[in-house]
Amino acid sequence: ACARACAISALFSLAVLSIVEMKIVSVTGRVGSAVSFHCSGWDTQTDIASYDKYFCKDPCKSGKDVILTASFMKTDQTNKIQISNKGESLLVTFTDLQMSDSKTYYCGVDRFFRDNYIKVNLKVLQGKNLLKQTLLAPLCLLLSSTPPTCLQVTWVAQEVSLSLPLPFTLPQRDQKHKEQV
Repeated sequence: ACARACAISALFSLAVLSIVEMKIVSVTGRVGSAVSFHCSGWDTQTDIASYDKYFCKDPCKSGKDVILTASFMKTDQTNKIQISNKGESLLVTFTDLQMSDSKTYYCGVDRFFRDNYIKVNLKVLQGKNLLKQTLLAPLCLLLSSTPPTCLQVTWVAQEVSLSLPLPFTLPQRDQKHKEQV
């Protein structure tokens, strides 16, 4: 009686274990831009370098969900997605990102008994509205200078620019406040 129940329990435990241990990659890009990422570190005990790898959309349960497949050391592409099978990893590149690309995808290794997956969460942000951000409050450096040196911080995409000094100084603390501190 236990043999069948225990076998079912063990299979259920393995299924839950694979879901829980699946590696997740989170990728963020902006509308109109391109992003690239590697799927690597597959949850497998065997060498997967020579296996075909594929990229599919959620739920990735059948062939209709597969977007692209690449053999060992080969590349395949659509008009906006390219994958390159690098052996131990799969390089994925999206070009001309759109809000509709924000989805869950999977990188898969095509294995005989059970495929291995890495979950990919792609989030696309509006590009033009968020490209340039400025700190609302200046950043003040309290080194040894009096008054402190303050900086206005602005960043564009991945670049940071600093402009100094600002005509901004920190107010002097009153004596009452100093005694409370």
